[in-house]
Amino acid sequence: MSIRPFMIEFTGTPEAGKTTTIQSLIKLFDDEGLKVGYVQESAKIAPSHILKDPWDSIVWMRYNTLANIISEKYRDNDIVFIDRGIFDAKFCGYKSLADELCTIEELKSYISAVDLEKFYPNLLIILSTTPEEAMKRCNNECNVDSITKYNYFLENFFNSASVPKINLDTTGLSPKNVVNTVYNFIKDNLKV
Repeated sequence: MSIRPFMIEFTGTPEAGKTTTIQSLIKLFDDEGLKVGYVQESAKIAPSHILKDPWDSIVWMRYNTLANIISEKYRDNDIVFIDRGIFDAKFCGYKSLADELCTIEELKSYISAVDLEKFYPNLLIILSTTPEEAMKRCNNECNVDSITKYNYFLENFFNSASVPKINLDTTGLSPKNVVNTVYNFIKDNLKV
């Protein structure tokens, strides 16, 4: 039985190559004749006035992403690539609690507001990189301690993800190697 559209979520360390990889994969699958949808990372389109409050911006991004996933689900797509989707939204909620940006009550409300399992992707792609590599890729505009903490939380959180997943450390890999590895993982699991 085919699943259509086949939803693929990307998450991971800042500067690990998520968006670059997605853009390359969109072209590859489009060239194969598949209809490809894309849900852009909400942080890249969030209004600047919302970004002033870290917790409110996370809530806004979650619901914006969810609305876009629902929209793509009803388009005539074979595959939809999601740049930071439902698992990432849950991850950001729990990380916000750990960073004391929200209360436990706010987190519970955030997590329980929608039955998220019905929007889980078919595949989860986790791209990570070392803090040192992230610093190089962002021209030293990243914070090593912040990325170290992010990676620790990322690894622990996504170990429990209940969908097929790959966790790929992109440190030292060329963008082409990352795309090829992820492409092969998707092809091995693709059902359209």
